[in-house]
Amino acid sequence: YLSKIWRFEEQYPKIFTVIFVVLSVFALGGIIYFILTKSPIILILLSAVLFITLAITAWQFNRSQPLAILILTVGTYISLALLMISPVWVWELNEAFPVKPVAALINTKTPPGSKIYSFLGYRPSLDFYSDRRVIAANVVTLQELDSHLSYWLLEQKDLAKVSWKNRIDLGNVDNLSLIQAQPDMK
Repeated sequence: YLSKIWRFEEQYPKIFTVIFVVLSVFALGGIIYFILTKSPIILILLSAVLFITLAITAWQFNRSQPLAILILTVGTYISLALLMISPVWVWELNEAFPVKPVAALINTKTPPGSKIYSFLGYRPSLDFYSDRRVIAANVVTLQELDSHLSYWLLEQKDLAKVSWKNRIDLGNVDNLSLIQAQPDMK
């Protein structure tokens, strides 16, 4: 189909123009969002390249120019190249601790479907690698779960903040401890 359009045997459907205008508006929204959230400059640049590519492609589709295919292809590869040379695509490197060993500990020491609570904040990579749901918690959650069986992933410094009478240390990895808190039997 694209080769027929390239050789001027068929015209572009107008829906192509609409689709690429909408996509360019989303890319413009990305630029604005990344500026307002003070994101890394590479994300702003990436969104700008994507916006320019999509806007020019929409304009070329509107004019039924075969150059639209070339612009879309080149712009897409430039955007992908910018993403791959930037540090933002490797989300795992931005973690505060090595995720895989901690996830292995969670995976081997807790039953499937368990919820693990942690003061560390939400870590999507830990959810992924451990195949468990790791929930960001605070002291209030700790107090609410005090009378229930629960699993906690805590830093060594946070262990002093909590005092379970019935707790089982399931293991330690890189300054993190996996604890099974058991309810008090009265």
